[in-house]
Amino acid sequence: MDIRKVQNVVKEIYAGGNIKVSITEDIESLKNGEKVLAIGSTKTIKYEYHTAEEMMINYFRLIEESNHQLLTLIEKHRIQRNQFFPIFGFFQVQPEILNFDKLKEIQLTKIETLKSAPDLATNHSSIEGINNDENVSASKKTIAIVKGILSGRINLEDAEQYLKEYPEKRKTDYKKLLCVYDYKKYYWKEF
Repeated sequence: MDIRKVQNVVKEIYAGGNIKVSITEDIESLKNGEKVLAIGSTKTIKYEYHTAEEMMINYFRLIEESNHQLLTLIEKHRIQRNQFFPIFGFFQVQPEILNFDKLKEIQLTKIETLKSAPDLATNHSSIEGINNDENVSASKKTIAIVKGILSGRINLEDAEQYLKEYPEKRKTDYKKLLCVYDYKKYYWKEF
């Protein structure tokens, strides 16, 4: 009976039937229309899901790999208005993100708020210079770097390298810097 079920699934796939993906530990909990058959090598078949935070942590890898399939999952995440989320780079890779306009509005609002902050390190043109400046308090260093990136004093290659090496990618400071980088690299000139 199970072999006939598999044969029917293979026939439906071959005929171009409606195919959906679902992952479960208990195959018996699935309805017949939800069952899945994977044919191929364990090296080529994989399932990957990222939370919004994991997408931000893996931002550069996802863009470099042009991971279209994984980026469509952005639509499944609830990105709140108070969250930083770098949508522009992801949109360059996957332009069919359905909630792009909403996420764009959220990010642009966050960027406008950052633009209104005072610029505390106008004499620095590098992240290293800001981090080494004892006149800029530790709590203000991130906003000083943000303002440097937004003003163009800090070039994007340096910002990218800094973000790739950032030690605590789950922190708000990283997310803030990543969104500013994303805005300057993919939105500022494009739209």
